[in-house]
Amino acid sequence: MVDDSPIIRMVLSRMLRDSQLPLGNLYEASNGREALDLLQSKQVDLVLSDINMPLMSGAEMLEIMAMDGLLKTVPVVIVSSEGSQTRIEQLKSTGAVAFIRKPITPTLLREIVSDALGLEASEKKPPLEVATEILKDLLTNYAHFNVGSRSSLPDWEKASPACYARIHFTGAAQGEMVLALSRTTCISLASQLLELPIDHENVQENAEDSLRELLSMTCAHALPQFLGEEAVCNLVPERQTNAMNESSWRKLSENPLTRCLTVEDVPALLYFLCEEPKPGAYKSPTEAQRGRLLEEDELDAF
Repeated sequence: MVDDSPIIRMVLSRMLRDSQLPLGNLYEASNGREALDLLQSKQVDLVLSDINMPLMSGAEMLEIMAMDGLLKTVPVVIVSSEGSQTRIEQLKSTGAVAFIRKPITPTLLREIVSDALGLEASEKKPPLEVATEILKDLLTNYAHFNVGSRSSLPDWEKASPACYARIHFTGAAQGEMVLALSRTTCISLASQLLELPIDHENVQENAEDSLRELLSMTCAHALPQFLGEEAVCNLVPERQTNAMNESSWRKLSENPLTRCLTVEDVPALLYFLCEEPKPGAYKSPTEAQRGRLLEEDELDAF
């Protein structure tokens, strides 16, 4: 694990230890130079590296490894918060086998590491299952919530008042994702992310922003996981959240493309429609494409 942040190295180490993958020793380096020293002295099967680091960057380390007959056989996965598609292609042409964008989720890290090491054949999961696992990971590891699944329909009384955020995407696939949370959960989410008391003014003001950000992170991590890292999608989030009534909540919860969860025992809904792109300009999915998600008179602008 090559990163100048000890916190990131600690998070990666914990995720790998909890992944149940058959891993041996985990070595840490704070820059590319330290990593090369370790590679010369230790038997290493995989490198997880950041890009921007002092003394020697991840890109410089890759270039040196590519010129070494032995080191160029060691797979390198780039883990970074920055990197355009052009930059990612440059890194892969130098030798990187995959790119993970921070923040990292345990599910995605496990999939990438498993694939890079050839540990197991990764069975392709349905998009909704992938997105649900990622949402659970984000809520558990970044917001520190207790998250569960529900087999029965969620109670509106426990969720009310509730709101939803929606994001569209086009490109390698097209569709939309919707996340519905109770107002109480949105406030708790903002409190956790901002590290402020629930009754703080900034928490109340940013509750809906936190919902939209959580949705964007979930969608951004889910699409490349089942479409492939090479796939490019354009995310178009709606700029505002919308209130839900009991009718629209129940309609959404009964949709076959919706997964019902609990966040601290409060119901939450995740809807995910993902289709192959069609010729011509993209338009927002029709009612039929959404599996008759919600009627217009039940939820404005849905």
